[in-house]
Amino acid sequence: MSTDNVNGLAMNGPSKTDDQSHPANVAAQDDTRHAQVHLADYILPLRGDIDVVDIEFLQKKGAFRIPDEELRDQLLVKYVLYVHPFLPLLDLEEFFAAIGGKQNSRKIGLLLFQAVLFTAVPFVDLYLLQTEGYESREEARRKCFEKVRLLFDFNLELNQITLIQSVLLMTLWYEMPEDIKGRSHWLKIALSYAHEIGLNRYSQLAGLSAKEQQARKRLWWCCYTRDRIISLNERQIINIRDEVVELPTLEECDFETKYLADRLERYHIDEPLLQAKVLAELFIQKIQLCMLFGQVLDTLYIPRGHQRSYNVETKIVLVPKTSASAAGNIITLDQELCRWAAECRAKLEALAGHDSTSKYCILDVHHTLLGLLYHTIRSMVHRPHLCQVYTEGSQAQALQAQSQPILRASAQGCTDLAKRLTNDGRIKYLAPIGITTLLFAGVQHISDINSGELGVRAAAEHCLDQTLQSLYRLREVYDSARHAIGLLRIVHRSKTLGIFPEDRSGHFPTPQVYPHSTYGQATIPGAPYTNAVRGNGIAVGLLESERRMTGSLDSPSAVVHVRNNLPASWESGPDAEDMLGLYDPVQEWFGEFFEFPRTGA
Repeated sequence: MSTDNVNGLAMNGPSKTDDQSHPANVAAQDDTRHAQVHLADYILPLRGDIDVVDIEFLQKKGAFRIPDEELRDQLLVKYVLYVHPFLPLLDLEEFFAAIGGKQNSRKIGLLLFQAVLFTAVPFVDLYLLQTEGYESREEARRKCFEKVRLLFDFNLELNQITLIQSVLLMTLWYEMPEDIKGRSHWLKIALSYAHEIGLNRYSQLAGLSAKEQQARKRLWWCCYTRDRIISLNERQIINIRDEVVELPTLEECDFETKYLADRLERYHIDEPLLQAKVLAELFIQKIQLCMLFGQVLDTLYIPRGHQRSYNVETKIVLVPKTSASAAGNIITLDQELCRWAAECRAKLEALAGHDSTSKYCILDVHHTLLGLLYHTIRSMVHRPHLCQVYTEGSQAQALQAQSQPILRASAQGCTDLAKRLTNDGRIKYLAPIGITTLLFAGVQHISDINSGELGVRAAAEHCLDQTLQSLYRLREVYDSARHAIGLLRIVHRSKTLGIFPEDRSGHFPTPQVYPHSTYGQATIPGAPYTNAVRGNGIAVGLLESERRMTGSLDSPSAVVHVRNNLPASWESGPDAEDMLGLYDPVQEWFGEFFEFPRTGA
């Protein structure tokens, strides 16, 4: 793809003080210390006050290197299609005007440019990454993120809008639970910059052009939604309280709908204007759903100290409230979520017609993600309720009985949505939060496998299998999917007597299509199960010995016992990652290990 086909890149930010934030740009062009740093014409020159030793170090680390044109262009295309719609923090028109060399266009900060490329790595063809020298997609993601982190650490960027944009994109990186500089770390940095410049203040819009106002509003609501999504991922307290938000929620006029449509047309996307309008509406609906999620956390969850493992500091996480009074709020919250779902469906149908979003690949991916979030948040309303013991015959107990089928329906909803993407080959375009939603669903399916009702058990086994087939596809894109699979494998073994569903696809071809399943069916066509733990025999044996010694696997000692006794050669393999990735923050929503709701009949 030529530069004309991609035509430009990022804005440095809708700020009146952009040029002042790079006071040494002109001097840097003539600074002989930077003579060997060759940056693209659309990239801002380095500041003149950066030490030559730092420049040499960054150059040695490849932080200044931009991929060749083919890979770069494909990364930009995938960014526009699969990252930007649910995180519209860039002014795409200015972004791409710079790459296209448009006269008087604002050049792009290197930090932001590398951050944009990093976020698109999961979605490009692997062979393009391999031609760039990366052996795997995960290696490419890690090294691209390292470039961004180094550029940030060395303070190459001073413009605060650009810093907010870049660091928000950095929150899409996740490597390991013990990483103290994880998603929450980068989010808090982005929010500190945002509050420093009053990004959430309506008064700060005065004197800006309409385009700049729209860009700032979009950036603020990107901060807001990332805060809620990371809270969902990591069971952490939200940072942005609704009462401090002064900006109105977004409307269609706040989006670059026409320009995005032009880009979609350039990428040969059908009905580009329609899709651009629907993508804008999907982000607006995401904001509304995130607002409801905040209400769920405030009403049903409280902060508590929690230690994930023996060598990790205690942190504050959210746990369900245990008072019976919280039960009365469940109906209200569930009704509000159902009302949101109905209104969202009506608005999308008004824009695109009944069930038309599934016809378009781009819309289908983002619409599916919104549905996954909805089902997961709804399950969070009801899950704490089923962990409580109420007085026999009480109103709270009656409400509890209504929560069980809703939990099952939410889990099946997640599974069915992911199954469709998997069967269509689109699951690889799902955002990382999709893994968390499937983990929630998988936990519920494992719980229901213990049901005394044959139909519920059969449906749960089938749905767990389907959920895992989607996660098996996602592990080719995100290493965190491997952790989720390992976690579900351990819990499945500790809670059931069945065999864990194996990846049936061989070397990742399109999976077999299975008939639609519904909870309550007497029988459901089963998939052939084989022993998926053949490569994990050592770990399984160690975990079994830990269970015999302690009576459970519900403490970090189980993992420690495995880690201390595994051969070094085995621990470095992919199966070890599956088995030992147990304490990913996403699983903490289920208690110290997992606190299953009672399944009843």
